[in-house]
Amino acid sequence: MAAWTLRSPGMVAAAAALLIFCFHDTNGQMKHLSSAEFQDLVNQSAPGQLRVGIWVSHYRTIFHESPEVFRSLEIDSRKDGKTTHYWAPVDDASAALLAQAGIACPTYIEGRDFEILGTPGRLLPLMAAFVLGISAIFLLKRHRTAGAKMPKSA
Repeated sequence: MAAWTLRSPGMVAAAAALLIFCFHDTNGQMKHLSSAEFQDLVNQSAPGQLRVGIWVSHYRTIFHESPEVFRSLEIDSRKDGKTTHYWAPVDDASAALLAQAGIACPTYIEGRDFEILGTPGRLLPLMAAFVLGISAIFLLKRHRTAGAKMPKSA
């Protein structure tokens, strides 16, 4: 019976696929637009090409949450089969232009529509990584001790 190890090609491919999946579509790919650039984008786009939402949230880190609330526009622009993600500040002129263009703009509020768990929810991925790491170590140690106890056949 062949034992799998972390060095087997299948495990390396699975780990690589997991890393690509986790880091492929993150917010690091979002581009910042000024209010004027956003207005140009709305004016140059066909009605079905844009999906816009207002996100209302707090600035926060793991240890601190600011009481100040900020609002931003998150824009998905779909052209030639490719989606580009943008964010821009919310101002009165941009909101009026969206209404004039007939683009629906739902508002998403932190704590109601996203990040419902708050700080504990942001710590869940760290806890999951810790549990997976400890589990992998436990399984590898168990596999090695089981292999050492088996009698060798001639």
